[in-house]
Amino acid sequence: MQDLGFIPKREKKMNALYLPVAVKNTGLSLNDILPKLGNAKIKLLYYSRVSTLYRQLGVGEFLMSNDPQLLFERLYGSACAFIHFLNHAEESEKATSLASPFFDAIACGFDDGARQLAALSPTSVNSHKEYEEEFFYVRLLMDYFYLDEDEANINAMLREYKILHNQNPDIHYPLVNALINKKQKEFDEALVDCLYQRESQYSHNDDPYSNNADEAAILAHLSVEVLAWLRLAEQQGLKTDSEYFLAPGSARVRKKTAFADPDGWRTLPSFSSFA
Repeated sequence: MQDLGFIPKREKKMNALYLPVAVKNTGLSLNDILPKLGNAKIKLLYYSRVSTLYRQLGVGEFLMSNDPQLLFERLYGSACAFIHFLNHAEESEKATSLASPFFDAIACGFDDGARQLAALSPTSVNSHKEYEEEFFYVRLLMDYFYLDEDEANINAMLREYKILHNQNPDIHYPLVNALINKKQKEFDEALVDCLYQRESQYSHNDDPYSNNADEAAILAHLSVEVLAWLRLAEQQGLKTDSEYFLAPGSARVRKKTAFADPDGWRTLPSFSSFA
C-alpha cells in the first residue's frame, strides 16, 4: 500500500477563520434558492446548484465539528434533491456525468439512493452537456456497483472507455478499471493521481474574496467523491489506508444512519442567525 497521507498540502492563503463564514454563506444561499424551486422549471442548472450547496454545507459542518452524521445528513439531502430532479426533468436536461449526487449517496451510505440515481440517469451520452469519457466514468460505476449489469456489457463499455482514454488520457479510467477488476496496485497508483488532481482544483484561488471563495474554503479540505471511491474499493475487497488527504478517517466512519424524510431537502432552518 502507498501511504497517500504524505501528499503535500499547499500553503493555504485563506484565513482559517473564514470557514464559519463560508458555511453561513452556503446555508443562506440554500435558504434563498429552496423556496423558489416550487415555481421554477425542473432544470439541471437549478438542481445541480442545490446539490452542490448541500454537499458544501455538509462538508463545512463536518470540518467545524468532526461529526460525520452532519456530513451524511447533508449528502442525503443532496441525493434526494437530485432524485427528484431525475424523476421530473425532461430527458434533454439529464446528463449522467453531471449526476455528482450519485457519489454523495455512496459516501453517506444511502445505497438505495445510489441505486435510484443509477437507474434514473441516462444510459447514453448527452452530447450537449457531457463528453463521452465523462459519461463512461460515472455510468460504469453505476452499472457495475448498483445495477448488476451483465459482465459482457461492462467489459464492452470498458473497452470503449479505454479507446477514448488512449486517444485522450482521462484520469478516471485507470481508477474505474482498477475498481471493476479488483487490481490493488493499479488502484493505489490511480488514486494517487486522482488525489493530486483534486488537490490542484483550488490551488490557484489566490483571492479569498473571489466568487468561489466559499467553495474553496470548504471543499479544498475534503472530497466526497474520494470518500465514495474508497467505499467502493472496500466493497471490492481492496485495501485502503485509514487516512488520506481529502478523505479523513473520521469522515469514513460507517455507522447506522437513520435518514430523514426524503422530501426533507426542500426546507432548511434559517442560517440568518448562524454564527
